Amino acid sequence: MKHVNPPVQTRPKAYSYIRMSSARQIKGDSLRRQLAASEEYAEKRGLSLDTTLREMGVSAFDGSNLNGALGKFLTMVEEGQIASGSYLLVESLDRLSRDHVLDALEIFSRIIRAGIVLVTLADGYEYSRDSIKKDWTQLIISLAIMSRAHEESALKANRLRERWNTKRGQIAEVKLTARAPFWLKLNEKRTGFDLIEDRVKVVERIFDEFIGGIGKGKIASRLNEDGIPPFSDWGDGWHGGTVVKVIQSRAVTGWFQPKRMETVEENGVRKKKRVPMGDPITDYFPRIIDEDTWLKAQAASETRLTKARGQGWTPNAAGPRGKYYSNLFSGFSQCGKCGKTMVYKPEGQRQDAMLRCSRLRRSQCDNNFKFRYVKLEREIVGWFADHGVRVDDTPPPEIKELERQIAVKQLEIGDLTLKIEQWMDLYDLSPTARDRIVKAEAQKVLLAGEIAELEKRLRAIRVLAWGPEQTAQFKDLIDQLDEVPKDERFAFRAKVAQVLREFIERIRFHPSGVVEIRMRATGRSQYLKDGVMWGFWPSRWGPEPEEIQE
Repeated sequence: MKHVNPPVQTRPKAYSYIRMSSARQIKGDSLRRQLAASEEYAEKRGLSLDTTLREMGVSAFDGSNLNGALGKFLTMVEEGQIASGSYLLVESLDRLSRDHVLDALEIFSRIIRAGIVLVTLADGYEYSRDSIKKDWTQLIISLAIMSRAHEESALKANRLRERWNTKRGQIAEVKLTARAPFWLKLNEKRTGFDLIEDRVKVVERIFDEFIGGIGKGKIASRLNEDGIPPFSDWGDGWHGGTVVKVIQSRAVTGWFQPKRMETVEENGVRKKKRVPMGDPITDYFPRIIDEDTWLKAQAASETRLTKARGQGWTPNAAGPRGKYYSNLFSGFSQCGKCGKTMVYKPEGQRQDAMLRCSRLRRSQCDNNFKFRYVKLEREIVGWFADHGVRVDDTPPPEIKELERQIAVKQLEIGDLTLKIEQWMDLYDLSPTARDRIVKAEAQKVLLAGEIAELEKRLRAIRVLAWGPEQTAQFKDLIDQLDEVPKDERFAFRAKVAQVLREFIERIRFHPSGVVEIRMRATGRSQYLKDGVMWGFWPSRWGPEPEEIQE
């Protein structure tokens, strides 16, 4: 422990500690009253008064004040920066702590053992080593006061919880709170929420574009370009993060999870954290996005992130998509030599654009083959158009149901992960927390296995789903690629890219000029070279490249 020489004092110093937990106390007479009492005591005793120890809007019921001024004071005392024999002035012991009596006693003891005289101004009591040695009943009195303070705060907290539970039982008649998503507002009678129509349209647009293959950052840019103001005044326009919050919000489907503020300890520091209170309430808000659409958006998000995490990529980091979504292979193109991302390099005219290994410029990879992008796009997209892929907006019922089941189970895994984090906070307190965590981890493993099986079935059905009708639809889509109006081109090409992403696991670009296309449904590859697509690696090309260890 660090010790320093205490400052030279001509007279003992008194530190006035003032804590107020509510806005009502801060606005009221509490501050003036506590300061006046401190000044009067210091003047009578001939003490030098320090009034810098203040905690505004901080609770002592959960020990939060130990992270602020009081905690700093205790540290300075124990390090010798505050001289033994100094005074700590508080209005009453409950200003120090309303925590459980054992925790409150620990704070009390730390102050007394350090040689500080603790003064409670309301009753005139002075607690010190000497006074407690002479009259041990002081300790009993202090324990009684601290116990009563904790019981009062606990009773108040319980009453607040009971009132909240009563309000929850009446949500059909009166809403719990005026707080609502940015696209809703509470009606005057507090019986329901009214839609803010222009914002609802923005939410619907975000979901449509995201499911259509447009990334969060581009959606934000398009909203800003169209002059659509963000939902809050905090930022300077739309950002990818705000788009993600809309996509991930369960409130769009009417879902509401009440939460309360609790104090948890993380790495030895107590902090406030919002934790779920009871089960979610369905249909609490007006539903503006149907469940299937919401699940489809979550599945699209999880697919992109899982692919990026699993293969060491940064999502959407395959070169600029530009104003017209220039690179249809963004997000699933890899160097066949090092496994890293291929980037789109504009070279004057669009016809001259190249795909190059992202590590080539830093001399970390020697795959210097120049893959002409426009030629490759025509060949790859054209091959899919000739051999059939599904792009219709109404897939077979089996596919839709399997996608829904996968998304639901992914959400269940996410919910279990959140619960495990909450139970970890109770691990040392609750005898049942450990059992809950073990069971939840086992359930996550089970769900992961079920998802793998569902994805296997989905791949098989998708292979069977390709047919002449879908082939014709995709051909029509491709035929329009160069004819779409400029203002619609980005969204249109994003739709094509999304279709390709559904059926292509990855595209690898080998130094020999061979382009390897791994199919998601079958796990098998097609090989493109000199405009010809092969279903195998011809021996005349030399040894087939080994699988890259990622």
